[in-house]
Amino acid sequence: MQKGTAGKRASWRRLLAMMGIALMVVSAFATSGVVRPAYAAGAAASTQVVKTGTTNWQYRDDNVRPGADWTTAETVIDAAWKTAAGSFGAKKGQIADLGGYTPQNLLNQYIAGGANDGNDIPVYYFRTTFDVADPASVTKIAGEVAYDDAAIVAINGHVIGEFDNHVKDGTDPIYGTDSYGGSNDAEPKVGTISCYDVAKLGLKATGNVLSVEVHNGRATSSDVYFDMKGLWVVGGADTTDPAMPVKAEVKDVFLGIGGTESERGFSWLGTSSNKTSVQYVVAPQGYKAGDAFPADSAGVKTVEAAQAATQRVGYNSNKATISGLAANTTYVYRVGNDDAWSDAYAFTTGAFGTNSDFNFLMAGDPQIGASGNTGSDAEGWYKMMAATQKQLGGADFLFSMGDQINNYDGNKTDAEYDAYLAPDALRTMTTANEVGNHDKDNHAAANSRYSDYFINPNVSDLGKTQGAGAQSGDYWFTYNGVLFMSLNSNNASTAEHKAFMQQAIAANPKTTWKVASFHHSTYSVANHYTDGDIVQRRQELSPVFSELGVDAVLMGHDHHYTRTYLMDGQTPVIPAGNDVSKGESAPTEQTAEAGQVFYLTADSASGSKFYKLNKTLAQGLPTFSAVDWQQNMPSITDVKVTGDAMVFTSYYQDADGTLKQFDQFTLKKAKKNNTGTGDQGGSNGGNNAGQDNNAGQNNNAKKPNAKKSNTKANGKSNLPKTGDTTTLAFASVAAVAAVALGAGMYLHRRRS
Repeated sequence: MQKGTAGKRASWRRLLAMMGIALMVVSAFATSGVVRPAYAAGAAASTQVVKTGTTNWQYRDDNVRPGADWTTAETVIDAAWKTAAGSFGAKKGQIADLGGYTPQNLLNQYIAGGANDGNDIPVYYFRTTFDVADPASVTKIAGEVAYDDAAIVAINGHVIGEFDNHVKDGTDPIYGTDSYGGSNDAEPKVGTISCYDVAKLGLKATGNVLSVEVHNGRATSSDVYFDMKGLWVVGGADTTDPAMPVKAEVKDVFLGIGGTESERGFSWLGTSSNKTSVQYVVAPQGYKAGDAFPADSAGVKTVEAAQAATQRVGYNSNKATISGLAANTTYVYRVGNDDAWSDAYAFTTGAFGTNSDFNFLMAGDPQIGASGNTGSDAEGWYKMMAATQKQLGGADFLFSMGDQINNYDGNKTDAEYDAYLAPDALRTMTTANEVGNHDKDNHAAANSRYSDYFINPNVSDLGKTQGAGAQSGDYWFTYNGVLFMSLNSNNASTAEHKAFMQQAIAANPKTTWKVASFHHSTYSVANHYTDGDIVQRRQELSPVFSELGVDAVLMGHDHHYTRTYLMDGQTPVIPAGNDVSKGESAPTEQTAEAGQVFYLTADSASGSKFYKLNKTLAQGLPTFSAVDWQQNMPSITDVKVTGDAMVFTSYYQDADGTLKQFDQFTLKKAKKNNTGTGDQGGSNGGNNAGQDNNAGQNNNAKKPNAKKSNTKANGKSNLPKTGDTTTLAFASVAAVAAVALGAGMYLHRRRS
């Protein structure tokens, strides 16, 4: 909080602003996840163009899709259209109470005749028109709709609100289809419309078409309901009805990694410009998922958020960090303010302290939208997150290797970030992200969407790139004595990344492991293997990692699972009996001497896009490749960390959604290099610059040690025999001194 004169002035400004705002009355909704809008008299010029019980609607409940112009034509004359005002619905074919909602007009609920006699009608169509006195002055469309089981609202054919626009068990959009879908909740839900992208609507003085498509959840759904509770045009010249809903909204809540295991970062988008915060408390006895935030519990703490404007029109970015968390404790939190709070979510901390065991999940490029179908990609990501919670639950955090989204176009980007952040798993499981090339907007240097959505700890100016914002610099965090150093590989300056890592290592001299991570894989065997910028990174970064004593490097970008042998600079360390170029099995365990580094490239965790083997490698793989795997199935890696070992267990997701192991590798340290003193690593790393065995060419094809692909033509992998798939347990070494944090250290930019 501000102090002194500046703080007092800011306080007076806030007080005066508050005095100018009329009393807000909070409307309580029955369903979780729905933001409570406030109704403010005279807050802005507005006109209510749709009123419940008054506005006449044309509607169809005959199981026949209208003509293509039903969402745009000012008039429709088909006799099949009925007309009525009020709410619409049915429960078991009758007018009845649907749990606080009783429809005024009975809809035909069932298909009559034919093979589907007795099944629910899947889709209902509603339309009305409204006028706007001054279309050019409109800045926002606001409204509320009650629905069961799904509703999609459009103006002049352009969607302004989507509510449960998905099939029963997935996220495929159902708008424009004859499919069942939606929430399948027992009672109707209320959705809030807040559309700022008014230009796309093509508003006109008369005859604007408001259309709503309502879907039944399934053929045996017991009820259906629709009521447009109100729609307001905001900013128009007509101010006869000032009681428009000043929508306060919270969305895209992100639970981020903290600087240490006892910290967490929070980031979210909101429409409120008032002070926001994160509130948290130790979960009360008996608390369960879905319960309201226990605001009256003893010990509730509040941390004010920093707020900034975003690239997304109408929204602010809010960020806050909490510290002092206790080990093995469940916390409940919410974010926002009294204008609008998020739902309550819970997360659980693990064991704390150097050499305390923990595990994290490594996810390659979700890249929502890469397949061309955002809904399908989002469903794949949602299913992977659900599977990890079911089978790999208890992970201390998730680490996404970048390219959370696919498109550079702002509107598409926002929709894809919405989809990436949709799984509740990302609000209950701490997450760290890399900056991928698709997270960096190449077409707008001032774009900051990556930074709008995420919060990172200990962010440096080193490594920062235009097009991703203030959060895009290299950053580090420690977890139980392990130092993680995230590099923004969109910045090609090896000097900047090296300087950053030197600073991070100096600030944490007693770490037990050092892990580097970045998006652009330097050791993969797929599409990007021969890219010039990848070759450059491979040649320049490899000796640096060896020099600085980095133990493991995690990467994405190439959508093709690849793990290396230990690498001394660019030279692979191939154990006797584990040379895959000779038909031998890849090693399942290696012990690293000083300067030897393990590299792992992840495949896609969502299944949105997969890459084949690079065409230059048809006759043999580069000598660094111990295992490559591509089955065109989503995959994820679980990393278990102990004091003396890191175990990488990789899983693919089968068609039935279950995770099945396909690879496992154990990295150990030689005892002489496991002192926890921050030694700078091997002396040979710097001698290998420029010695990449392929350097972007297929030079191994005629060499004695050229290797064939580990992926056979029949789609099965020539993977090492790992025996029992249960993750191996390793004894912890003696406790190492607590992590020394560089208090107040500011990382200055250096010239490359």
